[in-house]
Amino acid sequence: MRRHCTTCGQPVEEDSLIVCPRPQCKGTLISSEAKGIVLAPAQASEIAAQVWRRLLKKVFGIGSALTVFSLISLGVLYVKALKRVETMLANRIASEFETDRIRATVQEVAKTQASDLMEKQISPIIESFKKEMQAIAEMAKPPTLSPLAPIVTKTGTAYKVDLPFLPSKKRLLEGQVDLQARIIDNPNARILDFWPDGIFESGPDSKRITSDGRAARLIFGPLSPGVFSVQLHTSGSCVVEIVGNHSLPKFQVHVR
Repeated sequence: MRRHCTTCGQPVEEDSLIVCPRPQCKGTLISSEAKGIVLAPAQASEIAAQVWRRLLKKVFGIGSALTVFSLISLGVLYVKALKRVETMLANRIASEFETDRIRATVQEVAKTQASDLMEKQISPIIESFKKEMQAIAEMAKPPTLSPLAPIVTKTGTAYKVDLPFLPSKKRLLEGQVDLQARIIDNPNARILDFWPDGIFESGPDSKRITSDGRAARLIFGPLSPGVFSVQLHTSGSCVVEIVGNHSLPKFQVHVR
């Protein structure tokens, strides 16, 4: 009679055995002739485990496919919705910019920013450029003359007047100096001499005194930059008016 082990399920042909001949098992032997197949507990557990694995694999396989499909569908819907929102926002912004209020606001902001840019960045550059141009123009101008305080010295009844002049720039004057002196009071006073002091160039006609001594003219060229002097001698006290070139202002000297 054919039997099998209730523990490991292995068939056993020998009728004399009571337990499973496998050393690691030693399970009880029962007859295999029955109305159905009787499985050992280990076999039943293994079959059940395999059935569950196959079932879960199929279930999760179907679920995974559904999940991927659902995610793809959601992604497509998200992209479409995002594009639609962007289009709506763009149209909304464009329509808002067409309104008078927004247009006025944009114009005011642009005006403010332009004014701020002009004040903080462009204006300093323009002012610096103006100053540079003014400095260049000032350097290009020829030197001018200004009279300094005269020094009057009396010698007997006559007078000597030292007339210092200051050039506006520390360089040689462009061209010669042309000075004219005229007594405007005391009809008895005369100009005795009118001549430069220091290093200068002159010619035969550099000094001219009128025959009545009431006026004189001096033309010369200073040969050194800076202050230079001219000496005027009169026969008596008087008021002398001086005029000249190089933008020299007219001034009077009280010879006392």
